[in-house]
Amino acid sequence: MKALLAVFLSVVPAARAAAPVTPMPLRHDPACVLAAVAFAMNVRLDPSKPLPALRLETRTPLAEFQAAAQRQWGERPEMFLNLYSVAEEKIYLIEDAGYYTRMRRDIADSLAHELVHYVQVHYKGFTADQLAYGEEEAVGYQTWFRDNYIRGTAPAGAPACAPR
Repeated sequence: MKALLAVFLSVVPAARAAAPVTPMPLRHDPACVLAAVAFAMNVRLDPSKPLPALRLETRTPLAEFQAAAQRQWGERPEMFLNLYSVAEEKIYLIEDAGYYTRMRRDIADSLAHELVHYVQVHYKGFTADQLAYGEEEAVGYQTWFRDNYIRGTAPAGAPACAPR
């Protein structure tokens, strides 16, 4: 996990930690994003399992995120990053519109990525320590979500998840 954290930090400018954030709005309903991810992963969702709490960068104290990251990664990042915290059942999301523009991404596809990790834990039996092994799968479904929901249209049979 430390190697993945190092790679991520290498593409995020260090100055971002202190710079004010212009937030990118989340235009897709998180429950629908989860349904789309589950559809792509061929997983049937259990309605009794609640969606993890969503913690957005501009509304979450950095210290709260750092504590969650420390428990899961064994490291305390100096800035906010995307994370599905297994122990807390929370998803932390960067909101920085500049970051998403530079990376040619959207906050909703980052949510899809973290929800893949949620599915890996709750439906595939992964532990927090095993999530690094599921990173390639998460990136693949994140790209699938971006291609189909941000830049295109939902595939036949998939949840619609229209932007709000």
